[in-house]
Amino acid sequence: MAPQDAGTSVCIVLGLVLTTGCAWRSGGVEHYIGPVSFRYVSPPSGKAYVGQVVRWGLSTEGGSSWGISVGMSERIGVAPLSSSKIKSKSRLPRWSMPLSLVQTPAENQWHWSLFYLRVEDMPPPVFFSRSVCGLEAVMGQEVTTFSIGLAHRTLSTPPEQAFSTLHFETARPMETRAKVWSGGTENNGLPADLLNEEIEK
Repeated sequence: MAPQDAGTSVCIVLGLVLTTGCAWRSGGVEHYIGPVSFRYVSPPSGKAYVGQVVRWGLSTEGGSSWGISVGMSERIGVAPLSSSKIKSKSRLPRWSMPLSLVQTPAENQWHWSLFYLRVEDMPPPVFFSRSVCGLEAVMGQEVTTFSIGLAHRTLSTPPEQAFSTLHFETARPMETRAKVWSGGTENNGLPADLLNEEIEK
């Protein structure tokens, strides 16, 4: 093989590796293989658990949802804070890039992961925002759709037998506020600290 042919082959392989990926979400753990950009925020830095992942090129996903996308696809998941009447999680979500020099990325900043991103201990999201610019075919718990072009979808699944609030803006997802109260209420059925929550806005 001529040197030029070998160089072309290497470029093609690198191009395929850097423009294809896979996402797998199951059992509270998320795996992203291939190029993604992402950011996240957790308490006490934020008013909710928020994760935003953008995938590029050709990408598949499996686990909680099954599908394929070509182009740019974005997924935002929001899990609420719990009131004092609900036992909170003992561990915060862990976002890590085991194959990167910076294994633990800082919160509320954009990061690139070219090879592998892992998310553990993320509380179950109650709100999803998914966008695509390109082509997407997905079926699962979060969305079932076939889209070509530019599409944006949201899904809210508040817990049953509870009172919850959500403040979400597409332009500022890291500033999302979400909270859930259960296990007893006051003030004519409303949570006792709901008034303080609204005053702080």
